[in-house]
Amino acid sequence: MQRLRQALKPFGIKLQVDYLPWARARMAARGGDYIGYFPAWPEEVDDGFTASVPVDWSSVAVMVRKKSGLESGKLSEIFRHRVGLVKTYDYPSSVAAQALRRPHNVDRTPDDELLYKKLSEGRIDAAITDPAVMRHMAAESGARDVEVLRILERRPLVIAFRDLPGTQRRLRLLKEAMEPLKGAGLSLTAPD
Repeated sequence: MQRLRQALKPFGIKLQVDYLPWARARMAARGGDYIGYFPAWPEEVDDGFTASVPVDWSSVAVMVRKKSGLESGKLSEIFRHRVGLVKTYDYPSSVAAQALRRPHNVDRTPDDELLYKKLSEGRIDAAITDPAVMRHMAAESGARDVEVLRILERRPLVIAFRDLPGTQRRLRLLKEAMEPLKGAGLSLTAPD
């Protein structure tokens, strides 16, 4: 969020953000008080919204408790254990396919907070989410008890702008604002 604020500052735009649970943020963005929601993977941009250029990148990873004993990063092996997913996320097709093959091993939580809690308490063996979010949850709880077993993919994070008068202008302005960050470590293409 800080990078986005810095990118918009030279344009005289002050970013105002309300933090809401993911599903509620998407619903609230449909109302009249918001111009969109962030962060979203491009495939999470709802009808009636338009995706911006990438403003950051996230990873989708298999997270485990430290010393969990899980060693294989193969999804087919991971899904032989209890795996937590956030029910409102659109997961990569490889994850969705494994979840369909072994639904009895899948625990779908409403949000990352409960996902972290279940993982840290040993109620699930692995969680699939953004590792930055999971590490943040761990730090907030004062623990350092989770680690990445395997990064599955890196995905762009976009702003989902509601299709309103002025949206195309906002999209162009954001693209222009993000351009200088390319040289500062933010690429509009996936990181290696």
